[in-house]
Parts: sequence; C-alpha cells; structure tokens
Amino acid sequence: MGHRRDLSSSTYFHISNRGADRQDVFGVHDDWAWFEERLDAQRQRHGIVMHAYAWMTNHFHLLIEPVEGSVSDFMRDLSAPYARRFNVRTARTGPLFDGRFFSRPVPGEEFHGAARYVHRNPIDIVGEAGLASYERSSLPAYLGIAEPRSWLETSTLASLIDPTRYLSVVLKVERDDVMPIAGRPPLVRTSAMTVLEAAGIVVDRLGPGVGTRSRLAALVCAELRIGDVVDMSEALGLTPSTFREYRRRGRHLLRDDPGFAEVYALTLDEVAQLAA
Repeated sequence: MGHRRDLSSSTYFHISNRGADRQDVFGVHDDWAWFEERLDAQRQRHGIVMHAYAWMTNHFHLLIEPVEGSVSDFMRDLSAPYARRFNVRTARTGPLFDGRFFSRPVPGEEFHGAARYVHRNPIDIVGEAGLASYERSSLPAYLGIAEPRSWLETSTLASLIDPTRYLSVVLKVERDDVMPIAGRPPLVRTSAMTVLEAAGIVVDRLGPGVGTRSRLAALVCAELRIGDVVDMSEALGLTPSTFREYRRRGRHLLRDDPGFAEVYALTLDEVAQLAA
C-alpha cells in the first residue's frame, strides 16, 4: 500500500498533472474557460492562494499556497468534475489524467525559481517569441502587458522581480530546465486536411505497406496537437474512439519500429512543405 504524501511541510507547492498517455486535456476555448472557473471556485472553497500558472494542451502547472485547506482535496475537486465533463464532450471513457497529480514542496527560497519554471513551460509550443504573450499563463501579468486574473495573487512574486527584466530571466536556460525535444522549434500549426494530404503523398510514394493514410494522419494530427480530438476525428472521417486507437497504435510503432519512425518523419516533412 502506498504511503500518503506529506503536503504540510512547505508554504508553497508546485502542482502539475498531464493527460493519460500524453493525450490532450484541453481542446477548445470552453475547456480552458470551464477549468479556470472551476479553479477559482475550488481555490476559494479550499483556502488556496494562486501565485503562478501555465496550462498547455495536454498538461498544466500551478504554483499555489495552501493557507487553510488541503492540496489533495483542492486537486480532487478541481480535476474529477473537469475530467467527467471533458469525457462527455469528447465521447471518451476512463481516466483523463495520468494517475495522481505531481506535487513538490517549494521552500520560500526556491519560490522565484519555481515560478520561473512554471512560466517557462509553454516555450516548446509557442517558442521564445510567443512566450510573453501566451494567454494561458500568468507570465503576461507579471510582465505588465496583461491584467492579472482576479484569483491570481501577484504581490509575492512581484516583490522579487523586475518586470522589465523578468522575461530575460525566464528565457535564460538553466541546468534543470526541460527543453523542447531535440531542441526543435515550436510545432507548425496546420490543418487535419493538410496532414491527410501529406499522409496520402507518403503512402502513395512508399506503398500500402506503411499503413493507411488515415492511420498515419491520425498520429501526425495528435502529435502536432493541431486541434481538438473531436474536430480532428471529424476532419479525418473517424469516430473519436477510432482516432484515439490509431493514435495509441501509432505511438507504439513510433517508439518500437525504426522504419515507421522514418515514415512519420517523411510525413512531417510533407506537412511542412504543404504548410509553407
């Protein structure tokens, strides 16, 4: 039996959770809006102070301070209703998030570094140029280019930073930073139909032995995170459950089959050329 984590040993906590099997947990604007509304309500209910946040398509980060309540209760009441709503909207079943949430106590002297890490996190999807204006992060508020959310407490971090220099601090690479895969630039935004066309070009060139274009396109759409699973499924003529199964099988092949990995890379090249 696992032991219960001690969440009372520190003033602050870095909290994170991600989608099961790396799947998206946010797909359309209403997902983020409902999550934010739920976060505010549960923050008030459980006595949680919010200092920094960033949420991407398949995971989120929070820097919080539990003044009165329980971090575990807060996360349960935030995540469980959200997962049920997301599953209904996207016609899926099973756990949405990847097991139990990550939580790390943050001593006061590490508060600035933890906030910097949270604010840096979206860099692999928007790049350095887009980080300052990324709207699903508290970074723009600390830079003075956006109004902070009503539920964000900014005085603690604001007292530790110079807003004119903070972006350069966030962008500077530190030893413990998690960098984009192989240092790649932000993912190219395109459409499911462009991906399907690119997959068709590769399949026609290499023959049916590489798989069908819809299977290949489903994996590429999922890995490029070009849209919501419902929209991507409809564009490819698949049900959401079939789309997810193609994605799951494709990821296994991508990991275990070097030949398929080459086919996947060729498809990405075709997407880039068609999107140029």
